[in-house]
Amino acid sequence: MLRKRNLKCLFTLEQVVTGTRKKLQDDNAALNNTYLSFLETGTKTMAVCNTQISQQIEEEFLQCKVCFEVYRTPRTLSCLHSFCEPCLEQMLDKQKGTVTCPECRTVNDLQGCVRNAKASFFINSLLDLFHSKTTKQTACSLCPALGKSAVPASSRCLDCADFLCESCAQGHCLSKLTLGHRVVSLEDYVSGCYDEEARSKQERHCQSHQEPLRYYCSSCSISICRDCRMLEHFSHQVLSLAQATTARRSQLEELISSLDGNVRILSQHEQEVDSAIQQLKEAENVIKDQLSEHISVVMEQLFAQRDEVCNELSIFIEQQEQKYISIKKDLQGHINSAHDTKDFSTQVMQKGKDYEILDLEGTIQSQIERLQKVQIPDIEIKTPVLMIKEDLSIDISRSRLYKVPDDEDDDIVQVCNLRGSHNEYTITAYQNEYVIVSEGPSCSLSLYDPRGMLVDRVKPSYDGKFVFLAVNSREEFIICDTMKKCVIVLSRAGEIMNICSSADSFSFNPKSVCVDKWDNIYVVDGKRIMMLSPRGDFVERAAVRQRVLT
Repeated sequence: MLRKRNLKCLFTLEQVVTGTRKKLQDDNAALNNTYLSFLETGTKTMAVCNTQISQQIEEEFLQCKVCFEVYRTPRTLSCLHSFCEPCLEQMLDKQKGTVTCPECRTVNDLQGCVRNAKASFFINSLLDLFHSKTTKQTACSLCPALGKSAVPASSRCLDCADFLCESCAQGHCLSKLTLGHRVVSLEDYVSGCYDEEARSKQERHCQSHQEPLRYYCSSCSISICRDCRMLEHFSHQVLSLAQATTARRSQLEELISSLDGNVRILSQHEQEVDSAIQQLKEAENVIKDQLSEHISVVMEQLFAQRDEVCNELSIFIEQQEQKYISIKKDLQGHINSAHDTKDFSTQVMQKGKDYEILDLEGTIQSQIERLQKVQIPDIEIKTPVLMIKEDLSIDISRSRLYKVPDDEDDDIVQVCNLRGSHNEYTITAYQNEYVIVSEGPSCSLSLYDPRGMLVDRVKPSYDGKFVFLAVNSREEFIICDTMKKCVIVLSRAGEIMNICSSADSFSFNPKSVCVDKWDNIYVVDGKRIMMLSPRGDFVERAAVRQRVLT
């Protein structure tokens, strides 16, 4: 009786197990069918997906402008232009430790190592997305970990960033950890239908703890993970990445928008340079016509002078045109830098993750501030004129009837540079050898011989405003800096020998300077005259009447 009961219990248990197994198999089959149906529906839905990131950010954005290949370990310079690390190695000046950007010619001090250039997490994230879509014959990421041979992938998990074969894809979402993961077909992923979603799920991990970066330490100005927050940055001011980005986004966007004004002003000056070049060419044509018209009524001997003058005119025009072209090139460089900075910064703001925006914030701000400090040239357009000697009674075979003004005359086109014009340039002379011209805010001295030809330029390592000037018998220059309110003694080679910024415990504001035959220095300061030693040290001061100094 007991045996029958036991057999009956075993039979009942077997039925239960069999029924349960069948139910689990049915449920699993239904779940697989649901998953396959989901993939099919997702494929149809994503067929009308938004514009791909790969279309919005063309491959050229991820292409090095030196080797013209997709970036290999990209590094971003302070001017926001990025290049491959190997390409930067080739451009590195080993002696100076600098790299000159091939696009905008900005000199970047890398202290002798290209790895001191910032790694762009923004570009690296885009590269990861680009490479994941262009890799050929992608294999399943899980099969080797399970001890199986590599199988071609047919799907990709957007959350794990793993490539999955058909078998692994069917079971990927069956655990609690992966239940909410997004698995899509590899074909749709490569076609770009999931670019936006894949980009939104990208994360940067902490190099110390391998945890996702979720926070921003305002005290240290770096992005940190959860472990960093609880350990090294526990007592610091910490915000979430979203909060930190929100606090800085408006300021960055306003800063980026301000570049439009810079571009507009630079473009206007570029047009002025174009106009100056055009007027220069028109003046050349007018003068040539005047020459031809006048020479046609005189004797045949004048043709030799006409050819000579035309040659001089062409040389003069070419020289002046080159000066304008040089200015235009500088303006175009600033315009291109402003455009590049705006384009890059806009891409970062639109497409960058929070930590990427925060990572580039300082570089973007420094670059924009540098561009906004560009001094715009004051372009005063003057065209050459033809001077005709009207007295034809002289021997025209020996006399010049025509002349085109050269650089020594008053009628030349004014030389313009990015510092603009200044009306406080003072001059002095050293014996009968040369004339020294103080160049104001550029803190430099130009030396001209008696014929007016530039023979040298002295530019010390100094930042101020050179105004008043004298030279002693030892060929040393004494200069008054009206901005820093001091007197500078400068050697002929440009070395600063001494700087006097106070007199007898009183600060002073030098207005003029001269030297006596013993090389003592005298400086006018309001109602006082300061006497300095030849070396530039204070000796004594004397108060005088105001009318004496006016």
